[in-house]
Amino acid sequence: MERQTQFNIWYLIIAVLGVVLLRDMWVASKQVEMIPYSEFQHHLQAGRIKEIAISSNLIHGTYKEALPDGRTQFVATRVDPILAKDVEPYDVKFTGVFESTFLRDVLGWVVPALLF
Repeated sequence: MERQTQFNIWYLIIAVLGVVLLRDMWVASKQVEMIPYSEFQHHLQAGRIKEIAISSNLIHGTYKEALPDGRTQFVATRVDPILAKDVEPYDVKFTGVFESTFLRDVLGWVVPALLF
């Protein structure tokens, strides 16, 4: 009995997708900078920001010109505008914190189902 190795195209597809995903994550980490909300406000007031996209927790944006380290995009966690105005005069660096509720949400669905 002779055993032959069979080539499966799915292994190749998964490997290529894995390499593309890793490359995309590496490029994104080199181009996107996580900045504090106070720094976002300073860039905005200085006119260095080209465009922004605002979600419920984050602000994604693009600089008009690349920074000295080559980064062209940024992400900042949103802060309540009223609180930001109160803190801004004191020249303190501040940022928002994104709280993950994934575990709480999963437990909220799984635990009651297990109890029943």
